[in-house]
Amino acid sequence: MSNKLPDKTNQDKKFGAKSASKTADSAASKKQGTGGEDSVKGRQTSNSKKTSSEGPVDEGDAGQFEDVDLSDPPREETEAEKSGFEMIDHADAPHSSRNEQADHKYKYPENFVIAHPDDEAMFFAPTLLALTKPALGNQFVIICFSSGDADGLGHIRKEELVKSALHLGIRSSEHVVVIEDKNFQDSMTATWDARLISQTLTKFFAPNSSTTPATTKLETRIDALITFDEGGVSGHPNHISLYHGCVAFLRSLVQGRSGWECPVKLYTLTSTNVVRKYSSVMDAAVTVLACIFKTKERGAYPTPLMMVSLPSDVKKAQEAMTTAHKSQMRWFRWGWIGVSRYMVMNDLNKQKGC
Repeated sequence: MSNKLPDKTNQDKKFGAKSASKTADSAASKKQGTGGEDSVKGRQTSNSKKTSSEGPVDEGDAGQFEDVDLSDPPREETEAEKSGFEMIDHADAPHSSRNEQADHKYKYPENFVIAHPDDEAMFFAPTLLALTKPALGNQFVIICFSSGDADGLGHIRKEELVKSALHLGIRSSEHVVVIEDKNFQDSMTATWDARLISQTLTKFFAPNSSTTPATTKLETRIDALITFDEGGVSGHPNHISLYHGCVAFLRSLVQGRSGWECPVKLYTLTSTNVVRKYSSVMDAAVTVLACIFKTKERGAYPTPLMMVSLPSDVKKAQEAMTTAHKSQMRWFRWGWIGVSRYMVMNDLNKQKGC
C-alpha cells in the first residue's frame, strides 16, 4: 500500500483555464454551465498588484491570511504518523489501472480536501464532474481527513468513497487518500486542530518547506486546494475545521518569506442560508443571473468559479450517493439529493492572498 501522492511531471497546466472559460453570460444564454467563472456569493478577490512566480513580489500580496499559531501543540505521536497515512489502493477497481496513472502528463494534481466519505458527492459533485472531464486534462486527488467511523462503518465507507470518486471522474483509486488519525475523528461536536491539519497538508504537499531558504521560491506538489468555506455548508464543525486548517497551511507557506506570493491557491465552496440550500435548480437560476453583474477576476486562477450541472450530471451525482454510499442513505439524504442546490451547482471563491 503506497503512501505517496501521484508524482508531478514537467508539463505546464493552468488550473481552471479551460474548465472555467465560460462566464455566467454564456451560461444564462445557453442554459448550461459546466465550468463557468461566475458566482453569486462569497468574497470577491481582485488583486490590484502584479505578482511573479519567478521572483519576489510586493509584500502586500503575501501572507494575507488570518493569524494562526503554527507552533506544534503538545501531543503524542500516533501510530498513523509513525507508519505514514493510509492511501486506499484498489488496483482492481474500475478505471484505476496503473498504466493509466503512468500516462498522466500533468504538472501538478489539484486537490479536494474533505472531512468524510460522501462529502465529495453531497457537496462537491458539480465541481468534480465539471473539472474532471477528460478533454480538460485536469487531475485531482481527494484527501479525506477521516474514514467516517462514527458508527463503526469506517472500513465500509472508505470503499464507498473510492467507488463514488471513480464514478464522479477521479482517474484512479490511488488518487483517493483517507487519513486515519485519532485527532481527526468523525464527530458532530469535535473541532479539529487547525495546526494539525496544516501539518498534515505540509507533510503531503510541501515536505521541503522547513529546509527551503526564505530567499528561495518554495516548491510545492500542488497548485490548488478546494474545500469548504468558514460556514462549512452544513455547519458541521469538521467541515469548518478544514477551512481553518487549509488557511493555516497556506499561511505557513509564506510565513517568514516576505515578498513571495503563496504558491498554492485556495478555493472554497460557498455556504448559503437554509432556503437557498434546499432550492435546487431555482437557486441555480437566480445565482447564474446574479453573477452576470458580479466583479470577476480572470486568468489562470479565476474567481469566482461556477459549476452548473446538466440533468445528466445531476443524475450522475445522485447515483454517486445511491449506488456508492449505500450505508449512508437515510431518509433525509434522499431529500438532500432531491432538492439540494449542491447537487446541481457549486460556486467557489478564491481566498484572498491565494
